[in-house]
Amino acid sequence: MIMVTAFSASIGVWRGHRASPLRSIVEVEMQSVYVLPLDSDTLYFEQHPTMAICQSHGKTSGDTLLADWNFSCEKDSAARTMRLKGFCIGRDAEVVVSTIDVGHILRGQRKTALFQQAFRQQQQALERMRRHDQELAYYARTHSAVDAGYNEVMQYAACHHRRLALAERTLRLLEKAIDSKQDAARRTSFKVNGRPVRMDYQRHSIVHLQPFSPQQLPPLASTAFLREVLQPWALAVTPLMIDSAGNRYRITATDSLIRGERFGTDGSYYCGCFNSKLQRSGEGFCMDDALVKYGWWSADRFRGETMLYTPHRIYGIDISRYQHEVRPSISRVKTKKGRVVRQQRVRRVGIDWDALRITHLGGKAQSHVLGEVDYPVSFVFIKCTQGTSIKSAYYAADMAAARKRNIPVAPYHFFSTRQSGAAQAAFFIQHARLSAATLPPMLDVEPSESEIQRMGGEQALFSEMIKWLQAVEQVSGRRPILYVSQSFVDRHMKNAPKPLLNYDVWIARYGEYRPYVKLLFWQLSPYGRVRGIHGDVDINVFNGSKQDFEEWLQAQKN
Repeated sequence: MIMVTAFSASIGVWRGHRASPLRSIVEVEMQSVYVLPLDSDTLYFEQHPTMAICQSHGKTSGDTLLADWNFSCEKDSAARTMRLKGFCIGRDAEVVVSTIDVGHILRGQRKTALFQQAFRQQQQALERMRRHDQELAYYARTHSAVDAGYNEVMQYAACHHRRLALAERTLRLLEKAIDSKQDAARRTSFKVNGRPVRMDYQRHSIVHLQPFSPQQLPPLASTAFLREVLQPWALAVTPLMIDSAGNRYRITATDSLIRGERFGTDGSYYCGCFNSKLQRSGEGFCMDDALVKYGWWSADRFRGETMLYTPHRIYGIDISRYQHEVRPSISRVKTKKGRVVRQQRVRRVGIDWDALRITHLGGKAQSHVLGEVDYPVSFVFIKCTQGTSIKSAYYAADMAAARKRNIPVAPYHFFSTRQSGAAQAAFFIQHARLSAATLPPMLDVEPSESEIQRMGGEQALFSEMIKWLQAVEQVSGRRPILYVSQSFVDRHMKNAPKPLLNYDVWIARYGEYRPYVKLLFWQLSPYGRVRGIHGDVDINVFNGSKQDFEEWLQAQKN
């Protein structure tokens, strides 16, 4: 403060009266960008600061200031904006500020090498952006405005689509820039307290700014003295931060939670909450090559998307003998020889197909219902066979009853790890009457880890599954659906061969979260209730709108 006071005394009067040194400090906004003319187009680029950070014991601290180049076909997208502190030193509002060399020229081999590197990086970025655009389009097809985070994701999608168009144009300009003989000059503009000013001249790192008027005033203090006084405010800019893994962060707000953005080294993007270790925690959404994930995070682990169930979704059921057989508690019965044996008598019940309405979703799903549950049954899958020896005694009657009421219907097979896929497919085809189905058949795969190991590991399981799927597809003319659990997807599907990944997936995940995988249906609870059916029923939902469902049904007829 002694130095600032001395400086204020040395320059004398500010705006016609004696002013405090703090009132002489002004806000200076500087925007800089390199400009390269290319025929009728222009390429803009500039270095942007990135703060390297270190993390230890839950704390984050600054390390060193790095710089990355940003290229664009639009000036505002490439320009770097810094907010600095300046001093008003003259009667006519002359301002001095300490900053970078504003008149730099980029030319020669250094310019060519920079453009070559940028072109390769832009190609990779553009490929990733196109994949992300496809994932955002998938999200839009399978979600609606009632879903949590829908508006946020759609706003991001609109911005992303525009950035994709800019990136494609920028790539074309970079290709031209590699062979260009033109020099690239840095252009700089300034504003003082929000008003545009012109740069008078620069001496070393001190820039003199004037209002837009013909009058020019000489400096009232030496350049060395100004640089010494202004240096503490020279880099008053909040850059991106980068951690030891290379992920970049832009923190926008900090209260009880930390909110901001993360730009991953793998090209992923996250917007939402963080914990003190800058791990994704709380509500937020992530955009990557696999899937748009909006929901809840815990220490960088995605827990899932919280669902809201409404009458606008498409619901259906899958049934087996358990919807026809009531098993009362086991009783002890005395035989003629005096022995006491345990006995359970099965009571058979029917299904009132004319009364079918879903009245309860069961489990945690019921707590996420908007309004009253009274949904029509829009599709039915009926168990037909299991392994190579078990067939349902109720399948034929149930199939006929569903078809009579125009309910879309198909059979499913419960896969066994004890027989080959080909043998099971033949057994299923023999009993399923596939010509009567109006939907694709389904393969239900629910092996334990020990069963997978006994049959030779996951690759052996995949091989037998593919044999079943291909054999049934060839006979039915429809691509079967694969039913697995979320845990099976997490543990095994990442290692699945490509032919298996071509089949639509039906995921079983019970709880408050939606499955985080591309799917056709998901099973939200095994404890639902349906008017007309005795006992618990599996409740399923189609992953899409009513229009999507109608289009999918129409495709099955062709």
